[in-house]
Amino acid sequence: MRFKGILLLMVLMSGMMAVHVFAYPLISVQAMRDNFEVRPGDTIIIPVRITNLGNESISNVTLYVTGPASGFKYQTRTIKTLPANQSTLETLIVRVLSPDAGTYSLKVVASAGSSFAQDTVSVRVLAEIDYSLAINVSDKYSYGSDVVARLLVNSTSNTPIIGTISFYLYQNKRIIKSYSSTVYIGSRDSWKYRLFLPKPEPGKYTLVLKANFYGNSKMINRSFEVYQRILRYRAEFRDGAVVVTVTDGNGNAVPGINVQINGIQFTTDSYGRVSYAVDKPGTYRVKLNLDGKTVETLVEVKKLFIRTVQQNETLLVHVLEPTGRGVGNVSLRATGPLGTVYAITNSSGWAEIKLGDTGFGTILLTAENPFYLPARETVQAEKPAPPETRTESPATSTTSTMMPAPPAPPAGRTNMPYIALIILFAALIFAGTSYMAFFMPVKLEEQLDKYYFVKIKAPKLRGLKNFRYEKIINATDARATKGTVQIEGNTVVWEIEELEPDEEAFLQVLL
Repeated sequence: MRFKGILLLMVLMSGMMAVHVFAYPLISVQAMRDNFEVRPGDTIIIPVRITNLGNESISNVTLYVTGPASGFKYQTRTIKTLPANQSTLETLIVRVLSPDAGTYSLKVVASAGSSFAQDTVSVRVLAEIDYSLAINVSDKYSYGSDVVARLLVNSTSNTPIIGTISFYLYQNKRIIKSYSSTVYIGSRDSWKYRLFLPKPEPGKYTLVLKANFYGNSKMINRSFEVYQRILRYRAEFRDGAVVVTVTDGNGNAVPGINVQINGIQFTTDSYGRVSYAVDKPGTYRVKLNLDGKTVETLVEVKKLFIRTVQQNETLLVHVLEPTGRGVGNVSLRATGPLGTVYAITNSSGWAEIKLGDTGFGTILLTAENPFYLPARETVQAEKPAPPETRTESPATSTTSTMMPAPPAPPAGRTNMPYIALIILFAALIFAGTSYMAFFMPVKLEEQLDKYYFVKIKAPKLRGLKNFRYEKIINATDARATKGTVQIEGNTVVWEIEELEPDEEAFLQVLL
């Protein structure tokens, strides 16, 4: 039993010795230079000695360098055969890309199978100071636009830098804005500044950017221009829409102009136009921003009205605007039982429709003009009764007696008293109408659909002062071409301080 125990102990010890022998490195590696000082972009060449410490030849020995994952590029080499107890010299190349400044520890490693060895190399990366400047701004801006310039200092240094940055904005060689500050920029980081100029005045501007870091000074400049165009506009109601057109001094369309119609925002298209469809009469406020110049105008949208008078087989149609004035060049369409007839109003707004072509009964009238809202009206056309004919019998005609002729005036007598009386009456009538025309104001009132119109005209020979008009009427809106209008409860009050001789003024009331 004792012998068996000794034998087992010897086997265990021999196994431990074998493990120790195999765990011992069979190769060694030594960097022949272990300290380097470099800059970004340099190349390091490391001479390395590799020794086979064993009594057997080693195949496929791998030699390489490890270190930081970024900032360096490493080389790997393979030694096919390294004889026993022999050494060899090799070189490893390390490229320094863009690491931050500082000291780095690199390891040179040799490995073969389960055996490996390593050595340490110290690499000091020196600081490199460099940076660039940039100004991002357009060359031209139209007047009324905001100007945004972006200033940039981009550090390409491999270490944080501290220095001064300043800029100056000139308008016609006069400084209108300046800035200066000491700034800290991290390694390969950037300093950014947004310069905002709200609607600058027309002129030429120059922006200068300067920087100084550790005695390394740089400067750049950029110029831009704020210009004002000569713009024209036209605002009108046409073809069912409020149309605004903007052109330049050469008559070319100007797109991108901001336009407001009754507070609704639009922008002119490639034809320089904005179109806002409307179907109700009224006043529409148009506001434009013409390269920084704000202008406002009013567009009055009017609706046509139709009045008709039938004369036998002819329907007289009168087309009017809200002021009661006849409108010429209006296209009329009359549709009746027999067909449709077309006509155009004359300069006074009148047109004739032959009822024989449309037929009698219900007639649908439509009045259209590009500069007014259309009007539609239905009228009833009555067929005229045939004229009465009187037939006398032959007996009556033969037996009838003639009425005696009036007696002739006595000789020597004339109708002079009657003629004088007629002349007197004519003179009185002329005097009355002349007085009305030359000394008395003329006032006319008329209602068309939901509109009530009042016209006041001063006498021809003298003006009209302190005119006041009151009307009890349920009005929602009222306006006048002259004077002031107020709605007090259910009463409309219109006052005019003075009208020149023969001057007219109109009041329009929306019911």
